[in-house]
Amino acid sequence: MESPAKILMKQIWRFSQVGGMVSVILMCLNLTIPLYEYSGWRLIQLGIPGNLDWLIILIFFSLVFSMTLVFGFAYDKIFQLWKHREIVGMERNPFMKGRINPNELVSWQTVYIPLLLKNGLKAEAEFNLKWNERNMERDPELRKDVFRIIKYVKDYKLKNIDDRWLHDISEITEKKYLAKYSKFKPDW
Repeated sequence: MESPAKILMKQIWRFSQVGGMVSVILMCLNLTIPLYEYSGWRLIQLGIPGNLDWLIILIFFSLVFSMTLVFGFAYDKIFQLWKHREIVGMERNPFMKGRINPNELVSWQTVYIPLLLKNGLKAEAEFNLKWNERNMERDPELRKDVFRIIKYVKDYKLKNIDDRWLHDISEITEKKYLAKYSKFKPDW
């Protein structure tokens, strides 16, 4: 049985997934009504009977919707404005220029570096260890977050069927591993 909070969040997620299209349709409707009020008489002059208001509104809606799609196509394919927004977003992100976030560093410390060592790639493992140590030296907050995550993973209690995974991860996060390969020691 799902909790009410989870059900609510699922519904909010569903609304947000269709939100873009719904907002385009509502915008088209909001523009169609004034267009009909101010220039619907022109279509009547072209021969569409006045009692077919729904047809005139549908024509205006189609025109506004088509113009919106043409603008979207121009935005995407011709001007490519989204590309520049992404470039600026990456330039402003400190983790794109050599810094590492805590989750990534923990993944390297607990998964990738032991795999490199196990496969005999000692030079690559040492390079990554030095890189991680350099990042932790420069950012004490990062160091604190890394040890907090490692402690959480070590103390996390899993179901009985997953005990073997807990055993493997606890071996990797033991002090002997960090003492052997890293000059930083955890606080636990």
